[in-house]
Amino acid sequence: EREHGHRCTYTLDSLSYELRSNQLNIVSGGGLFFKPLASFQIDKALDSGIITDEFMEACCRLGNKYPDFCSSIYYVVKK
Repeated sequence: EREHGHRCTYTLDSLSYELRSNQLNIVSGGGLFFKPLASFQIDKALDSGIITDEFMEACCRLGNKYPDFCSSIYYVVKK
């Protein structure tokens, strides 16, 4: 993770804890993208036509349904 410039990696639970510990109220949250392959693999598969935009859209829908398996997560918070 650090080799790619990531300073901190969170799970939904650890991010939720961090936000609440800083007096932020969670409004909503979830997953953005179910990532079944490494980024370079996705890029090559898209370039070669092995996977399509529909596949990518399906990964977004899966991210909404299964946030624990996502490469990107989010929370909307308020003070």
